[in-house]
Amino acid sequence: MLVKDPEIFKLLDKIEEHYRSNIDNRYVSKAFSTLRVSPEDWSLLGRLTSQTGYDRLQGYHFQPLYQQILAAAVFVHHARAELLPNLRTLVRAGSERERTLTKLAINAFPANLAKFSDLLKELFSKTRTLDRTINKDSQPIYENVPGIDQVGVYLVGH
Repeated sequence: MLVKDPEIFKLLDKIEEHYRSNIDNRYVSKAFSTLRVSPEDWSLLGRLTSQTGYDRLQGYHFQPLYQQILAAAVFVHHARAELLPNLRTLVRAGSERERTLTKLAINAFPANLAKFSDLLKELFSKTRTLDRTINKDSQPIYENVPGIDQVGVYLVGH
C-alpha cells in the first residue's frame, strides 16, 4: 500500500523545512559528527528530510516511512542526550558576526529540536492511523517494523 495522504505530505514538507532551516544549519551541524547515530540512520534521516517530487508522485510505502521516522527519532534522542549538554563547547565560530549567529543558533537549538520532535510525533501518529485504516482487515504494517515501538520513548525526551 502507498501513502498518498495530503496531510502526511504537508507534514513531510514541514519536517523537511524545519530540519533544513533550524536543525541542520551551518552553525550547529558541525557538532553532529559527535552523535552516536549509525550511518544507516543518517541515511534514513536524510531521505525523510529531503523528499523528492518523485516520492510524492509515486507515494510512500509504509515500511520505509516508518524506518525513516524511527531514524529521525533516534537522532532526536541522541541530540538531546549528547548534543544539548555540550553544544556550546562543540561548536566554534571565527568572526564576530559568525560567533553572534552561532550563539543564536545554539540558544534556539533546544526549542527547534523540540519542535522537530513534535512534528515527528504528529507524522508518526497520522501515519499509524492511516495504516490502521487501510489495513483494517489485516495486520498494520507498523507492527512488523523492528524498533518502531521505541519511537515514542525516543521522542518524549528528558
